[in-house]
Amino acid sequence: MTGAPWFISSARDALEMGYRCIAKKLNDILARNCPSLAINADPIRQNDSMRAAIDQFRGAMPGLRTLRELPDSNAGISPWTLGYVNDTGNPAYHISLGMDWNDVDPFMFDFLMTGRPEWKADHWQQFIVDPVSKHMEEVRAALDEFARLAGTNGPPTSEGERWPKPKKYANGWEAIASALEQHNDGAFQKRIKQLHERYPSPIQFGGPGTPPFVEQRKLIEWWNSLENRLSEVQSRRDDQRQSTAEGHAFGRDGVVIPEIQGHEKKRRTN
Repeated sequence: MTGAPWFISSARDALEMGYRCIAKKLNDILARNCPSLAINADPIRQNDSMRAAIDQFRGAMPGLRTLRELPDSNAGISPWTLGYVNDTGNPAYHISLGMDWNDVDPFMFDFLMTGRPEWKADHWQQFIVDPVSKHMEEVRAALDEFARLAGTNGPPTSEGERWPKPKKYANGWEAIASALEQHNDGAFQKRIKQLHERYPSPIQFGGPGTPPFVEQRKLIEWWNSLENRLSEVQSRRDDQRQSTAEGHAFGRDGVVIPEIQGHEKKRRTN
C-alpha cells in the first residue's frame, strides 16, 4: 500500500489547520454565549493561520484536479463554513479558496459575539456547531475519496508493491539544488525561500545552522506544480475583479470538493 500523493496530504493538513483556526474563534464566542457547547477540534497550534491554510489548500488544487473534474476557479471551492450566522433564513457563510482571509467579514465574528442574545443552546447547536462540524466531515470524506481515486487505499496489485520502496531525501541546499537540477547559490536559496513563503513547500527549515531537509519526490512534485499555482493566482485576481463587477460575493453557487454547495455570503438585515 502506498501513501497518499503529496497534494492530498497537503490539502488534508490545510483543511485541519483552517478548521482549528475557525473552531478557536467560534469556541471563544460559544464560551461567552453558550458555555455548555463547543466545536470539537484540536487546539490551535503556534504557527496556525487561516491565511496559510487557504494558501496551502490552493497549492493542492492542481493535483486534485488531475483526479476528477472540478471548477477551474478556486472561488467555487469552499472547504470551511462558519455556519448559519444569519439563521437558516439565509445561506450558510462559507469560506472559499477564492477569498483572502481579509475578505472574511469581521462583522460576522463580532455579531456572533454580541448580537445573538436571544439564541438558546439549541439555536447555537443548530445554526453553528452542527453545520460547522458536518461541513468539515463532508470535506474530510471528499479528500478520502480523492485518495481512493489516486489508488492509495487499495490492495497491492503486484509483488513489487507489497514492500514499500525507501524514500530518498535531500539534506542541505546542495542536495536540494541537485534534485531540482539547479545551480546552488545565494540567489537560488533566496528564490526557494520566497516561493516557500508564497506557496508552502514540503521543505523543512530548521533553526540557524540547521540545513533544510525534504523528501525528493515531494520536492519535485511541488516544484513542478509552481507554474499552475502562478496561473491560479492570476486567475483568482481575474475572478475577484469579475466578482466585484457582478456585485456578488465569492462562493455563490460554488462547490466544495466534490459536490458540496457553496453560497453567497450575506450580511444580516434588520
